[in-house]
Amino acid sequence: MAFYLAWQIEEGKLDYKTVFSAAFFKPYKSDTDNMLIADGRQDLIVDIP
Repeated sequence: MAFYLAWQIEEGKLDYKTVFSAAFFKPYKSDTDNMLIADGRQDLIVDIP
């Protein structure tokens, strides 16, 4: 699931803040963040209140 989320966020099909504002996806946030960082796309990571 984290791979799919990272891929869709990188492609602009999903919005990072919208995805991780939902409780259902929060367990995948850390893995997704690591994948985005590994792909050099840490610019897509935003703070979620």
